Amino acid sequence: MPRLSTLPVPIQRLAAENLYTLSIDYHRKWTDITMCLLIPQISTADFPMTYELLKLYLPSIFRCTCYNDDHVPFAQEVTQTELGHLFEHILLEYLCMIKLENGLDQAEYEGRTDWNWIRDPRGTFHIVIQAKSEEIIVLQEALNRTMKLMNVILSTSSSLKTSMAFSKT
Repeated sequence: MPRLSTLPVPIQRLAAENLYTLSIDYHRKWTDITMCLLIPQISTADFPMTYELLKLYLPSIFRCTCYNDDHVPFAQEVTQTELGHLFEHILLEYLCMIKLENGLDQAEYEGRTDWNWIRDPRGTFHIVIQAKSEEIIVLQEALNRTMKLMNVILSTSSSLKTSMAFSKT
């Protein structure tokens, strides 16, 4: 019988209704995630409660390291960053938390978020996480937690509520 790490893992597709879709492609040493926003907002600047919600639900995220063009700490970056980048950091934090919850003394993951809205539709983000395919159970739990928190954050924009109300009529 083949080991779990040698089995091919099909691309997983997830969706947060009316907010975004995720396409997750597991590789042996990393995981590719394509996030496609279904809303016009692309930045945390449109969601002014982001910082406070993270402080309430995931305060440890402010201790993470963020490498960005402006060399600012994540606590500052989070107020005006792209939603795909926010998703990446939340996912990385939950990955570490789950590893620690399961008895490890330390956990560290790396990620990167890129976008090219000349090539891809606006609101498409390519996220690469250094999580191996053999960690699929941990990654799926972290994805579930990340989606729940992202959904809370994205539900705070008054302009989003207005645009969603119009789309339902």
